[in-house]
This record gives sequence, structure tokens and C-alpha cells, in this order.
Amino acid sequence: MKRKWNADRVIAFVLVLVQFAIVLSACSTGSHTNNSKGDTTVSALNERQISICEELGLSTSYDKLSEKQKKTIVRIEELLSYLDAKYNDTFYYVGYYDGNLEKEKLEAYSSSFNQYEFVTLTVQEDGTYTDDYPFQFVKRIVRQDIVTQLSTKTGYEYKAYIINGNTSLTECSGIELPMLSGSTWVSFTIFVSGKKNEQEAQAIGNAISEWYQSNGIYGSTNVIALNAEAFDSVNYENYHSMKREQGVSNLITCDVSASGDVKIG
Repeated sequence: MKRKWNADRVIAFVLVLVQFAIVLSACSTGSHTNNSKGDTTVSALNERQISICEELGLSTSYDKLSEKQKKTIVRIEELLSYLDAKYNDTFYYVGYYDGNLEKEKLEAYSSSFNQYEFVTLTVQEDGTYTDDYPFQFVKRIVRQDIVTQLSTKTGYEYKAYIINGNTSLTECSGIELPMLSGSTWVSFTIFVSGKKNEQEAQAIGNAISEWYQSNGIYGSTNVIALNAEAFDSVNYENYHSMKREQGVSNLITCDVSASGDVKIG
């Protein structure tokens, strides 16, 4: 009886081992299948990620990207999605700085603006985000207003481009010029059509100073005189190069400080 009992126990033990092996096999197979699906999902770039890759001149195949490139693409989309959700708009990639030499930044423009009117999102040291999207709305207001006032005051034709600035306003809708007083600074490069003598240049400088002071805005403006043909061809895309390369001259500079001090040179 004792020998038979030992044999039965051996048989039972073997059966348990067989069943356990079958379970392990099934679990192993299931785990492999899930990982495979996960890899497939991760490796398929979505439409926005593909667009970003194309902008950067990278492969649109996830498997052909380096690990750093993969992380960068995913990070860019994460920041774009943050802006989408915050402002209920769609944002498009312009530029990205990974934060090695300075704070991490994303440049993007929304469907409400063009690619030259982009917002800068900055990742602060504590991980919070700041952006200057409201300033994009301010830019349109002040750019049109200063051109209108200068034209009215002097009778000349102007084009204005904002090179720097910011506002403490946080709302994007319902912004009007009087709301900018004491809350906004902005610097322009302004082009005027035709050569101007010293007296005419002084009149332009006075008109710019009056615009800044009457609106409670401070900043700095450079005015550049262009011949009629060059003036007609100036746009967002080429105004930097026009300023440097088309034989233009710096006609006048007007600086207005936050305290209201004015310097015209």
C-alpha cells in the first residue's frame, strides 16, 4: 500500500507540473501578443507627428527615428496639445528648443494667425508653462494703429513689423487699444516709402513719440526709408533681409521708456 501511494503521488505531481507548464505557456503567449500590439501602436506616428517630422526633415517612419528624435517629436506634440486645450484652437509647429542651453521653448502659430505671428511657450524651471498668445492679438491692434496714425499725421505710406514686445493682459478676446496703457511694451521696425529729408524724418519721429505716449505704451522703433519698388515688395517673410541687404538707410530711431522719457535720434 505504501509503494502504491507513492506512485499515485508521483503521477499526481507530474500532472500538476504539466498543467502548470500549460498555464505558463498561455500566459507567456498572451504577454508577447500584448507587447507586440503596444509596440505597433507606439511606432505608428499620427498625422500631427508626421507633419512635425516633415518640418524637421526627419523620416516619417517611427522605426527609423533615433531615440532622441522620437522623444523630441512626442514632446513637441505634447506642448502643442497643451496650447490646443488651453485656447480651444489648433496650433502648428514653428520651432522647438530642448532646454540644453536655455529654458525649453516651443514656437507655434494658431489657426487664427499666420506662421510669422507665432506664440512662444516657455517651460519654467518648476515645470509650469507660460506663453505669450494674448500678445499676438495685441500685435495686430498696435501694428495697424501706429501705421494709421503715422499716415494721418505725416501723409506718407508705412509698413510696420513687430520685432519684440509683451503684455500683461491674459485674455485674448475683446482687447482694445485703451486696455494696453501701462500693460504693454512693443518695438517696431517701420518702413516708409521714399527718401525723406531731416525735417521730414523729425516729423515722423514726433508722430511715433506721440503714438507711444498717447496710448501709454513704451518701446523702441526704427524707421527705414525704402524706394517705392522695394517698399512695395516688403512683407513678413523678407523684411529682415530687406533691412540688411537692399541698400536701406536707418532714417530715425524713437525710444520711449516706461517712465515716458522720449529719445529721438
